[in-house]
Amino acid sequence: MQAAEPMPMTADLVFRCLLPGTHFTLQGHAEMIWASDQGRAGMFFSELSFDARKHLRHWLSRRRAHSHRKLAHALLPPADAHVSFAAAE
Repeated sequence: MQAAEPMPMTADLVFRCLLPGTHFTLQGHAEMIWASDQGRAGMFFSELSFDARKHLRHWLSRRRAHSHRKLAHALLPPADAHVSFAAAE
């Protein structure tokens, strides 16, 4: 995720966002996995509806088909960012 300002590390974040390049609004609950001082963040979607999961899977498969970069690499924090990670319980 890219936010306008740094995101706080929180265990239960209610979110709502438009999947880029679509007209579908993804909403649910997520846990912050990492957050940078540049407003970028990685999230684990802990609660998504069946329909939201279906749209997200389709969106991700289209991105994979059009990208030469590996998806996992694209999900990592930028190498030059100051990053906070969630503590393992």
